[in-house]
Amino acid sequence: SGTRTEDKKADTNKRYKDAFEQMLRSNPVTNPMSEATRVVLNTGTGSEGGFLVPEDYLTTVINKLLDMNVMRQNSTVIRTASTTNIPLGDGRPVFSEILENGAYPQTDASFGQAVLGAKKIGGIIKASDELIQDAFINIQDYLTGLISEGIAAVEENRFTVGNGTTQAQGIIVGGELGVTAVGASAVTLDEVIDLNYSVKAVYRKKGKYMMNSATEKAIR
Repeated sequence: SGTRTEDKKADTNKRYKDAFEQMLRSNPVTNPMSEATRVVLNTGTGSEGGFLVPEDYLTTVINKLLDMNVMRQNSTVIRTASTTNIPLGDGRPVFSEILENGAYPQTDASFGQAVLGAKKIGGIIKASDELIQDAFINIQDYLTGLISEGIAAVEENRFTVGNGTTQAQGIIVGGELGVTAVGASAVTLDEVIDLNYSVKAVYRKKGKYMMNSATEKAIR
């Protein structure tokens, strides 16, 4: 039963992938998409996101992003289908020694939350009819490379300096100030050491530095 189910799923995925390939190569004037292809692609209604890219196609784009985007490589990536709330411990409980029959001191642990909402990144890729109709060109590989490159460039910027309102919040916007260098164009190694020890020890041992290339050059 398990094998039949897996075979059926593999067949469905292949038919959908083939239909997606035909859709990419179709032209509404010279080479319109067939009704059979449209039926295979229609996994629901359009308003509910019924026309989707194949799962392995999406996975390929995400895997390429991991190679191109330095911030993704150093982040915890959570794939969700809706808005996600992440609980945060704002205030930590404080414990201390007490006598055997002594009263327990009161302590409070407060919690906040970070809300992860969706921010859309997109664009239009133009390709000539000759390229699309060329049977020797793997159109999906070609597009995944361009899509990943375009998304990675925007993501890298947003992960760093995103304003947190119309864009995702970047770490520079949402992070806490540790140490301010005396001069923006004359950062010293001693100031980097001060910065290192301004961070809590529990975070310091796995922390990494991120800086402008010109800043790294000046320090070196």
